Amino acid sequence: MGSAPMVLQPQPSVVSVIPEPSETNPTVAARKLTYSAGTEEKGKSLAEVVRGDQKKNQGMQLKFYQPKVRDGLKVVELNPKELEKQCQNWLMFPELPVHCWAEENLGRIGSYLGKSLCTDRRTAQCQRISYARMLIEMDITQDMPDEMYIEMPDGSIWYQVIDYDWKPKFCQDCNHFGHITGTCRELVKPPEKPQTRKK
Repeated sequence: MGSAPMVLQPQPSVVSVIPEPSETNPTVAARKLTYSAGTEEKGKSLAEVVRGDQKKNQGMQLKFYQPKVRDGLKVVELNPKELEKQCQNWLMFPELPVHCWAEENLGRIGSYLGKSLCTDRRTAQCQRISYARMLIEMDITQDMPDEMYIEMPDGSIWYQVIDYDWKPKFCQDCNHFGHITGTCRELVKPPEKPQTRKK
């Protein structure tokens, strides 16, 4: 059998009292050390208390939307205005030349890939010069290049590698995540089995 349900209550407020020298008797001191005043909220059920506690540890609050029924199938209808293509992603630029680390130059480099938002603290304070790290809002349904070319002040071209904290696989043929373009299940058909005759 299961255990008894646990009742969750708000933490009581505790007031500490420092005993006076005349109250050195252990029983008198023990009685006066703490005072607890319960701050229970009246009228809340156990389910409401648990539900409120769960919400503290969650991210987005989601609502229920009734699925549609089309041709006998239950389907989910998405809101085209709410389709999320932009995603914030941390990118690293290993061995980026130091003269590229000015705020405007980092913004220009990040703008090649999307909307530059910020750098991490170590990049901003030049505490780690082995790579620059930037947070960039980018369209994750588009190609995410692994390299870029930067024109230096002397006119030379610098080949720059780009590393992503997260780089999802996205197929531009079927617009689905999980595989790359060209390996789509909808386009790659399994080989047909040869037909045999029944005797």
